Amino acid sequence: MNLEDLRALIAVAETGSLARAASRLNITQPAVTRRLQRLEAELDAQLLDREQKPARLTAAGEHAYREGVKVVSAADQFASELRASHIKPPLRIGISSGIADSVLCLGIDAVRRTVPQAKLVVVVDWTERLIGKLAAQELDAVIGMRRGSAADLPELSLRHIASEEVVVVARADHPASGRISIAALAGDPWVINPDGCGFRHLLDRALAATGHTLDVAVELWGVDVQLSLVARGIGLGLVPARLVTASPWRDQLKVLDVSDFNARLAVWMIARRNIAPCTAHALARLEEAIVGDLGPVVAAAE
Repeated sequence: MNLEDLRALIAVAETGSLARAASRLNITQPAVTRRLQRLEAELDAQLLDREQKPARLTAAGEHAYREGVKVVSAADQFASELRASHIKPPLRIGISSGIADSVLCLGIDAVRRTVPQAKLVVVVDWTERLIGKLAAQELDAVIGMRRGSAADLPELSLRHIASEEVVVVARADHPASGRISIAALAGDPWVINPDGCGFRHLLDRALAATGHTLDVAVELWGVDVQLSLVARGIGLGLVPARLVTASPWRDQLKVLDVSDFNARLAVWMIARRNIAPCTAHALARLEEAIVGDLGPVVAAAE
């Protein structure tokens, strides 16, 4: 059972609303809803009466809340004792540039909550560069997107923990409508991550298969800036679907339904083997936070 799902239930019960629970947990309201739905599916019980406004816990939800408090309290006590029993070296985490917008703050919050006394060092770079630092023992773990498999790096521990989907987004008045092909967008410029990004690689390959090349208007990191430029009509964007919904520009944008382009990459936790128990504990909590926010593993594009 995912402790972050239980924390979501506890937060809803104690604050009285999904919005206040999201604020307490420092995540989005949709993320709270996903965690509750996942817990309901695992327990095979309805925990929240969504017919009431605001929603209230059902009888099963009240019982799950009371027992959940005990479980989370015991887990936190265990973590506290474990942390106190070890001298904590710096925890060095690498995060892939392509998903930094999605997980950077989430990861920092999760590690600080789990190991508050530890010094945290975060490096954002291309996944393959980060793996090189990991192999050289300059990092303890990497959260990255890659198209290979665990067999590619036998000297490291790899786990496919989540999947990130991106969508093609355009200004709201873009003429495309209904299901379209990627070739129909060949004449459009793009606002996109710099060369080397996995999502951009998939787009390059999809356009090349139709005999076209990528027309780059602006290349830069930062989903917020990219979406602001797309909203101004500078070009099309290719960004994580979750971040479009949360964007302040969402009313000036529309997601295009591209029938022959499905951009999804695997999100991996890559770590050195035989790491210290306190580091392993912090990484496990980091993984829980990312899975809770991104959602379950889905087959990734090759």
